[in-house]
Amino acid sequence: MNHKNCISYHLSLILLLGALILPSTPVYAGGIQEIKGGAPPPVKKIVALTFDDGPSTQYTPQILDILKEENVKATFFVIGENVDRHPEIVAREHAEGHAIGNHTWSHPFLSLVESRKQLTLEIARTDSAIYRAAGVHVSLFRPPHGWCPPWMVETVEDLGFDIINWTEDPNDWKHPAANIIVKRVESCLGLSAIVLLHDGLELKKDPKQENTVQALRGIIRDFRKDGYEFVTVTQLVHAPEFAEECPALYKVIKNPRVIHH
Repeated sequence: MNHKNCISYHLSLILLLGALILPSTPVYAGGIQEIKGGAPPPVKKIVALTFDDGPSTQYTPQILDILKEENVKATFFVIGENVDRHPEIVAREHAEGHAIGNHTWSHPFLSLVESRKQLTLEIARTDSAIYRAAGVHVSLFRPPHGWCPPWMVETVEDLGFDIINWTEDPNDWKHPAANIIVKRVESCLGLSAIVLLHDGLELKKDPKQENTVQALRGIIRDFRKDGYEFVTVTQLVHAPEFAEECPALYKVIKNPRVIHH
């Protein structure tokens, strides 16, 4: 066997051994994984629509009507004083299968207070108002302005609440046009998201959130067209499969001081 034939023979032998020994499974950045059909598994896209500062008589019922028509469940972080004004709206939120969260009694600037006693009172009064309105105690808490330093996290968790912030904020409370709100929310398409919207504005009797109402149907249809599943925050917290499928959302839930804008 000449030198050229010898090289060819050994190359053929190496290729044959490689085919017998090496796995046929594709190798991706995360290592070897079993892929049926030769394609990576689809990424699960989920979105939780959340509404803060309600209920309001002008806008929350309109939002509930749209959610019902579109067959979407959302999460409402309510202010206790507003709940006391309009308990029938909170009762409707619960009856129609939406999740409810605690957003303090008066939406204070807690960064100026830094009082465990006042925060505990704000949460307790709101929990009582929700129970009077809907007959349930809730376990979700969203701090006003998303502000949650270590002392607040410790206080809220000691009370048995999960702190929930958000990944997407279209700043609808500043009253941009409806198409701008839709466009800002569209920026997160492709990623799982917790979207912050408003059906009220602190304790204002007329929060002027009509643009949010006008934007809502477009937001829902854009997410749906892109293959999203709508969930409540309660589902996120209590469904362990989401921790693996949507790590960015769990980063916000388990480390609430991380807020993405």
